[in-house]
Amino acid sequence: MTNLTCIPAQDVTFKNKKDIFKYWESGANFYCKNFVCPDFGRLFNKNKVLKSKYEKVKIEYDNNKKLAVIDIKNNKLL
Repeated sequence: MTNLTCIPAQDVTFKNKKDIFKYWESGANFYCKNFVCPDFGRLFNKNKVLKSKYEKVKIEYDNNKKLAVIDIKNNKLL
């Protein structure tokens, strides 16, 4: 599995993808939301994901209707 789908661990509302990327860069925690993933329900942050096998992180926002994708290797928003 190369992608990790997450939601913020705290009750945070993101207005756009740039807010998500700032939150990601701050090292804040996210919950893994992949039901078929062995890491389901675990907390992740930027540092933990950099040490893992994942290539991209998908973060849900706008009441879980939209996805922001972060490329981990290049550390940029797609």
